[in-house]
Amino acid sequence: WTNNIGNGDPTEVILSQFENLIQTIRRNNPAIEIVISQILPRPVDFDQTWSKVSEVNRKIWENRAVWGVDYVIKTWRAFMQGGGPKLDLFNAKYKSGRKDLLHLSPKGNSILTKLVKQTISKFVGKGKRTEGGGKTVFISK
Repeated sequence: WTNNIGNGDPTEVILSQFENLIQTIRRNNPAIEIVISQILPRPVDFDQTWSKVSEVNRKIWENRAVWGVDYVIKTWRAFMQGGGPKLDLFNAKYKSGRKDLLHLSPKGNSILTKLVKQTISKFVGKGKRTEGGGKTVFISK
């Protein structure tokens, strides 16, 4: 796992898990382009987790070159408004009728999908790692 913020994992552990995953991917395919989506806000426990989410996202951005990440999508920005998460983008409804404030709603999924597709179409395949048939790995948590 690369994102156990809700479980209280320390920032260093989460970052180490990201780095290990990226190293494993890169070791198995050095030509691959790696795209990371930063961590989204968690409305279910926003007051308790947002500072850590922000810190992890900042450190993902700072470590991208060291880790060999080609692109980082700052997805969290589209999910925030006025200092808090846009609640209509979360609150997934389950077959049981239960809702939560952790998982994305259909509208939230649509926005995330659009951001990923835009990034892939704009950037992926234009970098140095595409020589030799590199493929793209998208990491999102």
